[in-house]
Amino acid sequence: MRRPRRARGAARPTAAHLALACAVATLWLAPQGAAAQGKLEAQYEASLAGIPVGKGSWAIEIGEDSYSAAAQGATAGLLKAFSGGTGTGSVQGRVVNGALVPGQYNASIASKKSETIRINIVGGNAEVTFTGPATALPADFKLQSSISVASGYTDDNSANLTQLTAGPFQSSFKATTALSGDKRFYKIKR
Repeated sequence: MRRPRRARGAARPTAAHLALACAVATLWLAPQGAAAQGKLEAQYEASLAGIPVGKGSWAIEIGEDSYSAAAQGATAGLLKAFSGGTGTGSVQGRVVNGALVPGQYNASIASKKSETIRINIVGGNAEVTFTGPATALPADFKLQSSISVASGYTDDNSANLTQLTAGPFQSSFKATTALSGDKRFYKIKR
């Protein structure tokens, strides 16, 4: 069986990308029903032609009235020497009438530069806290949202963007917008 080939010029995924994808996937748990309580933990190792390129872990716990999921990953082996990176992601929420309701989402990616994104659901609003360059201003960013993680992102012109901190290497910002619909995916555009 032949493996599909990557398109010429396509980006090679790193373990940090893999960890972020896993973290985003935890948001998809939100509309699912919680049928039973339980805990799942998994360890994985990714390899290419038998050579380790990444490793990580995944943990999900669903209780009677709350749930949490967390994933982490990192490059490994020879790939780590060329493209070192790590990533983590987590989501916590409540179980309401058998449905998972997200409350907080966190993602962090570290490679040559470090980025942190947090999404909190607060009183009918989504608060997206993120890091950016020290020289950036809130006007340099746009909050975008979509009903699909893969495409269809549009600028959320009603979002309020503010600067929280200014540092010598990074600054932190917050975008706040009203929740709309059952499920939304957010990203920051610069």
